[in-house]
Amino acid sequence: MLYKGARVEITDKKLFKYPGLKGNVEEQIVPGPNRKLIGIIPVKLLIYNALGDTVSDSHFSRWMRTKLGEPPVIFDQNYAVQSEGQIRGYLFSKGYFDSETDSKIDKKNRRVIVRYFITPETRYSLDTVEFPIVRDVFTAYLDTAGKSTLLKSGDGYDVDILRKERERISEFLRNKGYYYFNPDYLIYKVDSNTAANTVHVSVEVKPGIPVQAKQQYHIGQINMHVDHSIDDTHDHFDTIVFDSINIFYAENDLRHKILSRSVLMRPGNIYDHERYKSTVNKLMGLGIYKYVNIRFSEESEDSLSLRADIFMTRAVPKSLRVELNTVTKSNAYAGPGIIVSFRNKNSFRGAELLSLNLNGSFETQFIRNSEGGNTYEFGTDLQLVIPRFVSFFYDFNKILSKKYTPQTRFSVSYIYTYRTQYFRMNTFDLGFGYKWQESPTKRHEVQMISANYSRITNRTVQFDSLLAADALIRESFNERLNLSLKYSYIYTNQIYSDRRINNYFNFNAQFAGNQIDLLNRIFNQDYSKESVNNRFLGIAYAQYARLWVDYRIYLNLGEYRKLVNRWFIGAGVPYSNSRVLPYSVQFYSGGVNSVRAFQPRTLGPGSYSSPDAGNYLGQSGDVRFEVNLEYRFTFYGLIKGAVFLDAGNVWLIHGNAEKPGGEFHFNGFINELAVGSGYGLRIDARIFVLRFDLGFPLRTPVSQQWIIRDVNLLSWKWYLNNAVLGVAIGYPF
Repeated sequence: MLYKGARVEITDKKLFKYPGLKGNVEEQIVPGPNRKLIGIIPVKLLIYNALGDTVSDSHFSRWMRTKLGEPPVIFDQNYAVQSEGQIRGYLFSKGYFDSETDSKIDKKNRRVIVRYFITPETRYSLDTVEFPIVRDVFTAYLDTAGKSTLLKSGDGYDVDILRKERERISEFLRNKGYYYFNPDYLIYKVDSNTAANTVHVSVEVKPGIPVQAKQQYHIGQINMHVDHSIDDTHDHFDTIVFDSINIFYAENDLRHKILSRSVLMRPGNIYDHERYKSTVNKLMGLGIYKYVNIRFSEESEDSLSLRADIFMTRAVPKSLRVELNTVTKSNAYAGPGIIVSFRNKNSFRGAELLSLNLNGSFETQFIRNSEGGNTYEFGTDLQLVIPRFVSFFYDFNKILSKKYTPQTRFSVSYIYTYRTQYFRMNTFDLGFGYKWQESPTKRHEVQMISANYSRITNRTVQFDSLLAADALIRESFNERLNLSLKYSYIYTNQIYSDRRINNYFNFNAQFAGNQIDLLNRIFNQDYSKESVNNRFLGIAYAQYARLWVDYRIYLNLGEYRKLVNRWFIGAGVPYSNSRVLPYSVQFYSGGVNSVRAFQPRTLGPGSYSSPDAGNYLGQSGDVRFEVNLEYRFTFYGLIKGAVFLDAGNVWLIHGNAEKPGGEFHFNGFINELAVGSGYGLRIDARIFVLRFDLGFPLRTPVSQQWIIRDVNLLSWKWYLNNAVLGVAIGYPF
């Protein structure tokens, strides 16, 4: 009989009494039924059955049946017995000590569904938590650790929390010098003979643990083997003592201060496991080492000090790389490119990374009725990354680089762009800023100087006609120096892949032109507050503020399924010396990473409808709002699928007579959202993701009417006239 899966029913159905319990119980049931497409159609089973038992001996036929197909899951009576045991064990681990579990097997037409009936009863909670009595230094530290315990009176009994508490206490003790202590040395005694449905928890140290586990160790001699090699290719090493550290080296090509700054331990310090991990992070963050390993050993049998030997294996110091690639952009341009790069990882004996890149590319726009033509691009950029904060006023390394290696970045670049139908453009960029990691989940970046200047030449008649028809676009393409201050903050806990819910939050702020405008007001006698064409040293400059937030929720549903929700809100405001935002920083909607049922830059602003559907410049605005919902699942192995729903648009801050309906109004913007849906296919090879998304519109901002009734998924003609195929690298969010 074919096993069709299981159903879980909780007999006590009091609202919100057991939040999330049903889903967690379902994860204990074995085995899983045959996998289904979108949770409905067992495609793999259908393929397996369609090929039949008499499949030919050809490699392709066998591959089709064994790889694309999946044999039926045949029901076994032991499935229910095993699952009941696992469910009871799970419920007990969560404090449902008096729970009852029963099952019923429903058979129909040689198909079986097992129903599990759960009566959890009342969950036991923690009454009191007791730590060992203070008798010595060791138990004093245990008592201190207990003041921050995860075991709170009134919380539900949970074995997972007990396990995390053991790990937390062990980490606390190791940070206080107890190098040999580990979580297995702690045990719990749980007494349920207290008040009704409560337990008393006693945290104790397991009897008979090694003596060393209760002894506090200090750091002794520190030896840095900066040119360590697994195959011992170096014949001899020189030694120098710097800042109480013995440095053994074969080549004296790295300043000793750079090394000592990255080591957060010193002889005489109490052993601190957190400082050990931070030292490894900071040494690896220098970028010149491939491996870093720290070995601790007792200096003598009677000594409570640990010798630290730091073995560091160099990465290749200089490299020349040629890369051929294919680029897809959010504006639907795609094409081949080449990058030639030179990298020196220790340019000035301070682990500075100097990189020089030369690149070229050819792109064409894959949009029906597009008049954007082809694009040729050539450029070069020079970057210098210094693994520390460089500041002339204060040494920020003291407060911002405790665990991770911060970076100071300098960059300069030039790009020549030739758009065959429109113009040729020369772009110069200059950058200076800082980047640092606050924690495993938090990252900051500040661009103190982000300068951009573009000059357009060889404008075509077609391009001039587009500018003449739209004053906002014409002004946004005026030559202006864009000098700004940028700040970016990213929080993501996606590194914790075992969590049911992961989050991603990206906040960006950009303020442009204020430094120049202040200098201009002080030193330029021709400066006018009423003018938007003030110049500094003969150069016009832009002035604006721009903020945007990108927030994503990843809900892991198990069995290679995930529900992703993304919100994007952004706004830019030109002021003082600018009437509009520069074209390069304006917001747009539509495209492979946006509202996928619409072509790039074809939405908005607001309910405005462009008379030129083939205009490459498209439609952009000062405000952008988007929300996306995507359900992801696995077809087989590397082949993934998705179903999505997108909504969004862009608007102008101020009304414009040439774009009626484009202004943002808080009480009416919902009615001007474009809505689209569709499905996608992704080839996820981990190192890259090739994505195909087919979207179709459900609602347009122009009509502000739902057109879902016009959707005909069975008509090829409807697809040709309405569907939008997006091809891209990587997931949309």
